Amino acid sequence: MTDPISWKTIVTVAKAGNTIIDDKKRSELIKKFNLLTRKKRKIVVFGLSGTGKSQFISCIKNNLIIADRTDTTVKIKFNLDDFPIQFIDTPGQAAREYPRKEEIKKILKNGVEGIINVVSFGYEENPEHTLDKIFDSKGDVKDSFLKLNRKVEVERLAEWLPLMQPSDVNWIINLVNKADLWWGEIDEVNGHYLNGEYNKAFSNINNYTNVITIPFCSIIKPYYDTKTSGLIGEIEKEQMHNHLIKQLLNLLKYDK
Repeated sequence: MTDPISWKTIVTVAKAGNTIIDDKKRSELIKKFNLLTRKKRKIVVFGLSGTGKSQFISCIKNNLIIADRTDTTVKIKFNLDDFPIQFIDTPGQAAREYPRKEEIKKILKNGVEGIINVVSFGYEENPEHTLDKIFDSKGDVKDSFLKLNRKVEVERLAEWLPLMQPSDVNWIINLVNKADLWWGEIDEVNGHYLNGEYNKAFSNINNYTNVITIPFCSIIKPYYDTKTSGLIGEIEKEQMHNHLIKQLLNLLKYDK
């Protein structure tokens, strides 16, 4: 990732005239100049409250913190390799539906590079739910609770997919977050997002928008501070991070 450089620095170097700049420094200067003048790539981040949207953005920025929930649309700017990025983090709460839809219309109308749609196979952490609604007497997450959340994930697609036009978005990444929780159910996860009801929702846009589904783990954190699958460690988490960044950079380079 390249550190920002000011216009003042560029002008100072240019005025030096007879100052000798070696090839490496010249290359870095040109790279940073191009970075300053390149248009920011706008990427919208969708997802239910508690899926880990803000955590995902923190991971990409390489500044992982326990992020606050997003109550309004937030714009986060940083550089990913040679690409100036602007992530537009949208609020996920059900109560925010009307202002969220109005904001989405405005965002899509102006055109965006892509959409990162964060899901979690039903493992959203919503403070409105009580623990007895989530866990059974053995301390396991109730399957009925997860299925209900997955149903809501599908319903949320109906909120923004119909608003898209062919020229609005180049690609969509369905980011299946919280792999540390669902990794033991990977076959069911693949079936749901790649072949099941969730995948069917994208059938009308597949002809003009590249839709990719990727497993991810922003942070290894016990579900409601109870437990994880125990099947993923820091190495696997970092591999998922690297895979996502590689995919993202490939999409950005292709769409230059």
